Amino acid sequence: MHMLSHSRARGVVLWGFCTLLISFSVVASAEDIALLSPTFQSQPFSVSEATLISTGDSLFQRQQRAELYFLFERKEKLQALLESQTNYNTDSELLNSSTNAFLYGVLKFNEGKYAEADRYYNDALNNSTSYPVANDQWQAIVLIYQALNSAYLQQYTLALQQLSEVRVNASNKGWNTLVAHADYMLGDVNYELKDYEAALVHYTRAEEQYDAANPLLKARATMARSQMINIVGERSVAFELLDSAIEHFVRLEDISSLAYAYLLKSYYFSKAGEPAQALTWITRSVAMREQLNNKADIANAYVHYSSLLHDNGNTQEALVYGRKAIELIQDTDDLAGIWDAHVNLALILNDAGMYKEAFEHMYSGERTLLKKARLDVTAEAARLNSEFNLELEQLKNQHLDKENEVLNHALDNTQQKQRLQMWLLVGLSILLVILVVMIILVYRLYCKNKQLAACDPLTGLFNRRRIMEIGKDCFAITSRYQQSLTVLMLDIDNFKKINDEFGHHEGDMVLISVAKLCHQLLRESDSVGRIGGEEFLFVLPNTSAKEGETLALRITNNIRETVKTSGTTTVTVSMGVAECGPSCRDFIELVNKADKALYQAKESGRDRVTTASIETK
Repeated sequence: MHMLSHSRARGVVLWGFCTLLISFSVVASAEDIALLSPTFQSQPFSVSEATLISTGDSLFQRQQRAELYFLFERKEKLQALLESQTNYNTDSELLNSSTNAFLYGVLKFNEGKYAEADRYYNDALNNSTSYPVANDQWQAIVLIYQALNSAYLQQYTLALQQLSEVRVNASNKGWNTLVAHADYMLGDVNYELKDYEAALVHYTRAEEQYDAANPLLKARATMARSQMINIVGERSVAFELLDSAIEHFVRLEDISSLAYAYLLKSYYFSKAGEPAQALTWITRSVAMREQLNNKADIANAYVHYSSLLHDNGNTQEALVYGRKAIELIQDTDDLAGIWDAHVNLALILNDAGMYKEAFEHMYSGERTLLKKARLDVTAEAARLNSEFNLELEQLKNQHLDKENEVLNHALDNTQQKQRLQMWLLVGLSILLVILVVMIILVYRLYCKNKQLAACDPLTGLFNRRRIMEIGKDCFAITSRYQQSLTVLMLDIDNFKKINDEFGHHEGDMVLISVAKLCHQLLRESDSVGRIGGEEFLFVLPNTSAKEGETLALRITNNIRETVKTSGTTTVTVSMGVAECGPSCRDFIELVNKADKALYQAKESGRDRVTTASIETK
């Protein structure tokens, strides 16, 4: 069974923003979105929405609806509202520039696109002076959500540091809602780090700090505390807390929180050994998440749903939802969710007898398998050695007990013991040989799996994981020894059109031809890997941007001249070039620069090379 922490954290981003804006109402102007009060938490969602719609469609009413949708995590309604602001003239936009950037960052986070969300959060901070009131509080809000986003980019130390600083600052200034929210986010980050005891402490603090005017927010904190207690405490207590939170969600028609609460309840029942009850509750959660139309959350629910379907004997339907989960999650930055979806599907495929496909989804766990095998072999050898020593000691004791017997009887006993010892030694030797053979076989399997895990099965080039590892290693060497490093991003132009017109087989042949040509044109020290459908990443150590651009032009020209479809259609590519500059913090940032340059090449007409500018510190 799988736990789905990412979907809950994405929901927190939506409701928390409104909570914090509410705390600013004493200083905001009557025309600003910050004036909105917590009265939306005193009545059902449909009543609040109908009331706002019936009062008109003025800018102020639309601002109130924006807060309502944030509070109830209605991403689909909020996004539609934001997109509709283009119907208003420039002087009456729904939000100022900083808030607008922040809101789009929130939406990208909820879609699992954390790198894009980080860029929007930076824009919000850079334009924070445009926020009409409480500028220092507004910056603290943006920092809170940027910190949570950093945690999902695996920058956990940075996330904990930022959240702790905001919490201390908010406490010193008496911003109780900000303190509660910072605690909630600290709980989320500690949950991601699997420090469940620390997460429980922070969630409990948040629950205590939300006052009676915020029953919905307090209920969500109660649900988070329930989730931690289910892990580190009594499950019966977790059930009681969850049922208490569900009562508030049902009364207020908060279907987003209900969807997660039903998922949690399903998880609790599965851990309690009641798969039928678990399936009933996850079915309700899936239906609600499909209604909310957030791909990442739907995929998360599908993983849980497919696992429970499999546990209840519905293997074929479990396979369908397991594959759907991968289709929905694979285009996001949610690496943990992608791993979870692949492992879940692999287990179901294995039980269904589809071993080859199961292996393809399970290869990332081969190191854990090898480690377990080594530990098992070590434990087994220690057990056999202990049994042998014990048996040998027992034989010696028998010999001492009978040493006063007659000489012939003593001699017979001694010979018998020696024969027994000899057979024990022979048996142990055979066991040791078997263990050595097992270790060799496991090691060979490990080497084979490692090779398969590093290569793209279609083109033979490095796959995304391996080329990113190579790039990070080169980046570390470049940073340490002040060497040059350039990366290229290649994308086949109009590749979808090739697949549509000539078929996927023809598309595969184009990919193979492009990969072969790229590999031939590289130096021995260079590396290239396939990182997406028709995208390739080149890592060129000791190469300047100009040299990289020259190579990119040679590649594009050679492909244009030599690679054609069976219909004699010329194949062209676009490429982006980026050199590691002083401002590059890590390899991911360098790849993003090359990706932006590739995007510019695409926008400029395709079949060309664009080089990113080198930024200085």
